[in-house]
Formats: sequence, C-alpha cells, structure tokens
Amino acid sequence: MNKIYNIQIDISGLYLAVICDIKSKSNCNENEYINKKDLIIIEINTSKVKNLIINNSPMSKVAFDNYGKYLIIGGELGEISLWRLPGYISSNIRNILSEVKDNENFWDKYEIKYGKFLPYIRYTDNDLSLTTTYLNNYLP
Repeated sequence: MNKIYNIQIDISGLYLAVICDIKSKSNCNENEYINKKDLIIIEINTSKVKNLIINNSPMSKVAFDNYGKYLIIGGELGEISLWRLPGYISSNIRNILSEVKDNENFWDKYEIKYGKFLPYIRYTDNDLSLTTTYLNNYLP
C-alpha cells in the first residue's frame, strides 16, 4: 500500500490531486526502489494518472485554485509553492466551469463514475492509501 497524505478534488469535479508515497528508483542504486512522497493528478472518470509532480521538498497539502489554472502545494517545512496545471487539464476545468455557469443542469446529462477509482483506495488504521494495483496499472 502507498499512503495518501492529502487528497483534493478540483472545482469542476474532473480531477483529484493526491499526495502519496510512490515507489521510485533510488539515486544511489539504480536497482533499489524507495517510497517517495509525490503528487499525482488523476482524472476521476477514467482513473488515469494525468500528471506526476515530483517536488524536492516533502509535500503535505495540496489545493486547486478556483479557476483551474494552478495547484497550491504546502510543504512540511512551511513553504508554499504554486504550480501551473498542464494546459489540457486547465482547459478541461475551465470548459466545465463555463458550461455549468451557462447551464445549471449541465451535469444531468453526464455521469462521473467515481466508483472506478474508489476500489483502489483503502482505509485502515486511520490512514488512506492507494493500492499497489492502482499504481502499477495507472502510473505513467
């Protein structure tokens, strides 16, 4: 299991930002893997990882801005960093926000299947974690 430290949904409901342990190659030994706290952006309806943000300082909190352009990342040492979302993610969020603004019943014709992603999250001992199965199947 890979522990989840923080999880946030964007204002459009399309994406999750998840700070979790991700197994990556050690800098010292290419045959050794270590769990490192990184941030992934997941498209909820497909469960696919759309982006991976690797930060040199340990992350503890994440939030989307209200316009779908940025991620605000809080570090364990109190630092705050601002990351621009990739263009296609930002564009998708803004398009949905525009549609919802013009048509309050917009979501009535679409179904977002959160259930595709939920089986990969486990809650044990007061901790959330992503299963290894999820990370093996969906990480780029």
